[in-house]
Amino acid sequence: MSKSSVQSLFFPIGRWFALGALLAWPSVAHAWVETTLKSDNVWLEVDSSGMAKVRHEMLVRVRGGPLKEFVVDGVDADASPLPDASLVRAKSGAGAGHPIPLVPELDGTVLRLVINAKKGVSRGTFLFRFTYETNLANLGGISDRGGHAELQWTGPRFDQGLDSAKLVLSLPRAASAPSIPAANGADGRNEGVFLAQLRRSSERDTLEIVRPHVARGETVTWRAKVDPELFGFAPAVAPTPTPHLRSGVSRRAAMGEPSWRRLGALGASALVLAVMLWVKGRSVAVAAEQRGASARPLVRLPLWARALIGAWLAFAGGAVALELQLPALGAGLAVLYLLLASHLEPRLHPRLRGPGEWARQDPACLAQKSSIRSPGAWLDMGRWQGFLFFFAQAAGLLGLARIRFAVSPYEGIICGMGIALLLPIFCTGRATELPTEPGAGGLGLLRKCWQRVEGSEEVEAELLGRVSEAGAVPDELRIRLSPQRVHNGFQGIELAVENQMNGVGRVPLPVIILRVREGSACHQVLSKRLAWARGRTSEQRACLLRPALPDVESTIELLGRILDLVQDETSAGSGPRAVGAARSASRPQSASNSSMSAGSSSSQVNPASA
Repeated sequence: MSKSSVQSLFFPIGRWFALGALLAWPSVAHAWVETTLKSDNVWLEVDSSGMAKVRHEMLVRVRGGPLKEFVVDGVDADASPLPDASLVRAKSGAGAGHPIPLVPELDGTVLRLVINAKKGVSRGTFLFRFTYETNLANLGGISDRGGHAELQWTGPRFDQGLDSAKLVLSLPRAASAPSIPAANGADGRNEGVFLAQLRRSSERDTLEIVRPHVARGETVTWRAKVDPELFGFAPAVAPTPTPHLRSGVSRRAAMGEPSWRRLGALGASALVLAVMLWVKGRSVAVAAEQRGASARPLVRLPLWARALIGAWLAFAGGAVALELQLPALGAGLAVLYLLLASHLEPRLHPRLRGPGEWARQDPACLAQKSSIRSPGAWLDMGRWQGFLFFFAQAAGLLGLARIRFAVSPYEGIICGMGIALLLPIFCTGRATELPTEPGAGGLGLLRKCWQRVEGSEEVEAELLGRVSEAGAVPDELRIRLSPQRVHNGFQGIELAVENQMNGVGRVPLPVIILRVREGSACHQVLSKRLAWARGRTSEQRACLLRPALPDVESTIELLGRILDLVQDETSAGSGPRAVGAARSASRPQSASNSSMSAGSSSSQVNPASA
């Protein structure tokens, strides 16, 4: 074998051997790690000497790994870490595992939290806890502002930013409660929006401050106005006006005393509500009595009691929510008010109509208006007066809510929710829920249908009215149609209106009554298509049909279909088209579905029974 052949054989083997040796050479492993800071909650406990204890709880999401240390940039220059630092997996119960110690290493203002675990941590969300001490007085964090002292502390810098940051400031209790400065102070500083909530105990004051958003790389400076005597400064000569707080705490509540101006406004609003409740209840009772019904308040108490108790509940709910900062209790009182102020559908008192006769009526009576004027139009959302009055009050409350929101978002929301107190007054006990006046139900629908069928050459139309022996005014109106060429046994088609209750009140619905003689040719033609019930006599059969939609067009279309069915096949008229009817599907219903005695109230009368 030649020398070149040997080299060509062993040279590839040597290259692979060298590559394997390089891969086997021990080296430091470098892994990919990504951390995302989800939240940072800080507890700052300050004593009267200016010494402060800063405790962080940072929620960190780790991807990849292992993570050996976590770096916090921007701690106080004189920070002295305490040996209680640890991390735990952000899970509840046994899933969190045992806390892992952290070894704090301070390098200037950079704090490294070394994870005291052989393999570090990998993939998951962890809660880092660490505490250090600092002297705010030596760092210039406490200053005398002439009348009040200002405490400021600057937090760490976060490269990724935060959706929200929270600082809980704990101070010894002083004569005046701590608060946050205005967004634009006298020195022109504008450091963003802060929300605050105050809690006072016998020993300490706690001010919880929230910054809604922290930008990338931003350092947040937290400021609070405190009592000057707490840090040995001279007390204020005269009380200075408390600035507007952008917080959920009112100014007077932060000072520990009620706001008499706010309570006065709540009291005046409660008196207005009491008057509105009384007027509403009285109007509903009178209107129901005019229509032969009785009002039904949801809570059956005397009217004066409902007005007074409802006003007291509204006042107490507002005072509890605004002064005592108990929104849940305030909402509960508001719910009781809503129940007390609501009305159910009036209860009808059926009246016997007595015997009567059907007679032709002048079509001009279809244009008559109701002679009954129901009171309470300004407190009825279904009438234009009440519609305008409601939206005027709602606009006023929304304007007040916007003004108060600039001072306190909590107060602004409470003011806006006051609109709910108007809903039972304007949206229950409406005129549309009352029974209709005898003979006046559905006049608009009958008038439009009469205009469509009047003057037809193939169908004779006449307006009928039922007049009782005790009165001269019809208590019900119908339109009767008489085609010229029909099957033997056809006795008539009548268009009536029945009033039914739905979610918006009483609505007039059209119903068509078809009458034939039992066993006649017309009955035999239609018996397989429709369901029948006994009519006015033992020989008569009647059927109720309702259009698919309760409007004029659908009613006329259904009339055209019925006229097609009853028309004699030997005739060549155009009766159905004479009333403008087209083919339209409709589901017939038996007259027995809504059968009632002939002595029922006119507002509930069954068309097939007359």
